[in-house]
Amino acid sequence: MGVISPGTWCSGGYLTLRFQPKIKRMKNYLPAIVARILVALAFIVLGAFHLMGAVKMATSVPGWLPGGVLWIYITGLAQIAGGFAIILDKMMPQASNLLALLMLVYVLIIHYPLMENELTQQIGLISVLKDPGLAGGALLAGHLSSNKES
Repeated sequence: MGVISPGTWCSGGYLTLRFQPKIKRMKNYLPAIVARILVALAFIVLGAFHLMGAVKMATSVPGWLPGGVLWIYITGLAQIAGGFAIILDKMMPQASNLLALLMLVYVLIIHYPLMENELTQQIGLISVLKDPGLAGGALLAGHLSSNKES
């Protein structure tokens, strides 16, 4: 009984069978639904900010990336569409994965470079901490989808 190896009753089948029904129940669990909606609303609001302040935000697009303000509009629309996909539970796993990827791209090409400048270091750090949290929320929302499209 001392050693647990892969494929044994404890580590292989038993834990998997005990864990999966809890996940299925969580999809309809009120706090999970509220959390999913809050994450979706955050993406919708942030996307709306992109559309309303696109010209101001265009300065944060790296110079090596052609398109400037167009990227702000595209990512804003992507965030809004992803937020609605999460709320409506339509293609939610795919939308959640793409939103998470978008947030991580933001960290790498926009927010992390802000930390190099002393004037923008604080806002860069806040964004570097915020966006992975949003990415994690999006991934959890996608995992709790009642859709079988994943």
